[in-house]
Amino acid sequence: MKLTEREHALVLMVHHIAAEAWTVTHLVRELMALYAGFYDGPSSTLPLPTVTYDAYVRHQLETIDRPLVQAQLAFWRDQLDGASPGLPLETDRPRAAGAGHRGKRRRFELSRERSDALRELGRSEGATLFMTLLAAFQALLHRSYGATDLSIGTPVFTRDRPGLEDVVGCCMNTVVLRTDLGGDPSFRTLLRRARQTSLDAFAHQDVPFDEVVAALGPERDGAAAPLFRTMLIVHSLQQPTLRMAGLEVEPLDVDAEAAVTDLTLLVEAGETLHGAFEYDTELFDDASIDRLCDRFVTLTDAIVERPESPLSDLPLLGAEERHRVTVIWNDTDTGAPERPSACIHDLVDEQAERTPDAVAVETEDERVTYGDLRMAADHVAARLADAGLAAGVAVGVALHPSPSAVIAALAVLRAGGVYVPLDPHQPRARLREIVADAGIAGVLTQASALGDASWIDARVIDLDAERQAISGRAPERAEARVGGDAPAYLLYTSGSTGIPKGVVVPHRALVNQVRWRQEAFDLTPADRVLLHTPLTFDPSVWELFGPLAAGARLIVPPHANERDPARLAEAMARHRATLLQAVPTLVSALLDEDAIDACTDLRLVLCGGEPLSAKLRDCCHAHLSADLHNLYGPTETTIDATHWACRRDDGRPVIPIGRPIANVRTYVVDDRLRPVPVGVPGELCIAGAGVALGYHGRADETAARFPPDPYDGRPGARMFRSGDRARWRADGTLEWLGRSDDQVKVRGQRIELGEVEAVLARHPDVRVAAAVVTDGGERLVAFVTAASERQPDASALTRFVAGRLPRSMVPSAFLTLPELPRTPGGKLDRRALATLALDGPGRSAPHTVAPRDDLERLLVGLWEELLPGSHVGVTDDFFELGGHSLLAMRLTARVRAKFGTDLPVAALIEDRTIEALGRRLRQEARSTTSLSQIR
Repeated sequence: MKLTEREHALVLMVHHIAAEAWTVTHLVRELMALYAGFYDGPSSTLPLPTVTYDAYVRHQLETIDRPLVQAQLAFWRDQLDGASPGLPLETDRPRAAGAGHRGKRRRFELSRERSDALRELGRSEGATLFMTLLAAFQALLHRSYGATDLSIGTPVFTRDRPGLEDVVGCCMNTVVLRTDLGGDPSFRTLLRRARQTSLDAFAHQDVPFDEVVAALGPERDGAAAPLFRTMLIVHSLQQPTLRMAGLEVEPLDVDAEAAVTDLTLLVEAGETLHGAFEYDTELFDDASIDRLCDRFVTLTDAIVERPESPLSDLPLLGAEERHRVTVIWNDTDTGAPERPSACIHDLVDEQAERTPDAVAVETEDERVTYGDLRMAADHVAARLADAGLAAGVAVGVALHPSPSAVIAALAVLRAGGVYVPLDPHQPRARLREIVADAGIAGVLTQASALGDASWIDARVIDLDAERQAISGRAPERAEARVGGDAPAYLLYTSGSTGIPKGVVVPHRALVNQVRWRQEAFDLTPADRVLLHTPLTFDPSVWELFGPLAAGARLIVPPHANERDPARLAEAMARHRATLLQAVPTLVSALLDEDAIDACTDLRLVLCGGEPLSAKLRDCCHAHLSADLHNLYGPTETTIDATHWACRRDDGRPVIPIGRPIANVRTYVVDDRLRPVPVGVPGELCIAGAGVALGYHGRADETAARFPPDPYDGRPGARMFRSGDRARWRADGTLEWLGRSDDQVKVRGQRIELGEVEAVLARHPDVRVAAAVVTDGGERLVAFVTAASERQPDASALTRFVAGRLPRSMVPSAFLTLPELPRTPGGKLDRRALATLALDGPGRSAPHTVAPRDDLERLLVGLWEELLPGSHVGVTDDFFELGGHSLLAMRLTARVRAKFGTDLPVAALIEDRTIEALGRRLRQEARSTTSLSQIR
């Protein structure tokens, strides 16, 4: 290409299948020789090669030592058994089907001093430069992404016969270098492992890579290479000096247009090491690779200076990046609160003084003003004081969401007590455990909610029975003053020991949450907010107090409508709700309802409790004019710790959990609580105003999960170790990556698998139990081994668990195994269990009874739409097929849309089969036209 009169460029593009580095070097030498001949005379010739490429190929095919190949294949089967080809990196974007593998290169250089030091370090262990660079690359991936089992590919030349040095073609094979980085070795120890791995691999390099792949039979997805997706290429060939008579010649730096693998480290091994990271731009952002490159340079500096240090002690984070992730992105301080001793009920009282006649709580047939709400709370608080249930005492509230629940919660706080919500639906055994563990001295309830409460070992105050006595008292402000550090509520979550654990949240934390939400979402008296979350789920605490502190109207739909999307959508439209707070699963179900189109007053949808998908985000924006927000926060950090506003023009495939809210700080750390770099996964820790006081009566667990905050100089400051994996994105937002322990969420409800397993293990027929979550958090499956020759009965196990745990923690299926699968290290193999669960009940069972008429055929179709992979018979149990309460709601909504019959969820719990459901539909809707046509 002629660039100017005196400048030209020569570009030669050759597919890798036809040339490798050796060939390119040889071509350059021949090109210079030919040019010299043309320059000096009319022609130039080169000697013909003694071996041609097709002869090389024939020789490879004809002379391959099959016994040797079989022996070496045995090595590779053993070496790569169980290896994951997956890149150990958390990529910026998920791999897309049909990806084009477009690539770029990010270049770097190691100083002459560092290059010499790396060589010398290798020589001290009898290792080549290649082995040293392999260990350094492995250390980078391990420290950056936590990988301890790494498979990295590398090319090996196969020019092992005379004459092949002049062959133009691809004379190479590929081997896989799999190394164990477990046990936090020193770099010197890792170098020894990398040396042995390399020697073993090169000793078995005669097997063509394709044969290794065929022998191992890895799963192929067509979008990525098998067996490895990272690669190391070290060029140690002596590059010819570019000389052409009459010309000044220099190489052009041409960027890669395609990526050979997801990520490749290429190094030119001259006196000074020149390197580049070649990467797939469809997976990685440029900024991510820039940071990875900088860390590699930083890491190699540390390696040569401290080769005896454990890998975990080698630094990756520079001072500037450390300041960014610990200080700049945590600049959330709004200044000291005006009243650090303010309690949450103070905010509600102040609003009641400003607008006593405004409606505070609204139901289908009742409206309670702020003045009446405060007066009723004062009456109940006085009743609590009379009963000796005053400051510092834990008081249970066993009520469904209702005006009475609002009054009771406010009364407990006004009396100086600690509010402890109790779910009347939970098994009595669990409620007894909570009452005993919390030291609950009194329980506020109603006969309609709890029924006979004589079994509770605490003072029971029935609000219905004493309503007349309470209302007959003279109004008084029965308030026992407590400070902002005093406990406001005690909320019980799932416990890994099989016993629920109580999180103690102070007033100051709840006040901070309420104030932040009021400002962030511009809450005003014009807003109407639904109280629909079960009171034992921590978002309900904000629903109880947040709207009232802002002067908004709290809408309480009938209790039976709480989990029915159709009725909930109708209630939202009827009461002109402006704000909805719900888990994404419920939001998705609401969007399926026709009534959602009538919710024209809805301006805010707050999602939390489980990951928000891009698909649901886009669906919300398509159906609603409301703004959508993604919230994240464990119970231990007071409802929400981070926040992200989902913009309509933001099409990112993964929705972040955002940035820390006001006066809250977030850190992504390693197992020593040291900050990790941007883009590197770590444990998410939360500090600041939202952190709870700890776990009630559990000093050891509190000390473990609430360690001192190393980034806060104030004495006594603590952070919460969430157990969630996250990473910082380049824009300062956080991305949630999942759990690092056995705590999971099932349909938005947080549970610990250990609690389910501990309860199951108490059954006399069960020796060992394990549980897993599948279908994206929709389905909880339990596995058991028998304690004797008698096999555990699934129905009996269901009843046993249902009598001891909340409904959300009852597995939808039980599988009995001779032994639970274990990893080579002896740990429970939950990945293997998850695979078994996908093939378990409700996945591929044949029809027990085929549909016998049009109605049953229509119902089978509805069931199979909701239970993908299931083959439904008319006598199959909906819940044993993998159904659960939310799917039941969706099913009843589809039945209503299809047949015009209003089928309550409770009906499906009673009539679990298509046969029984069809019978009910015919009995209840014989006059319905749509049904009368189906016989």
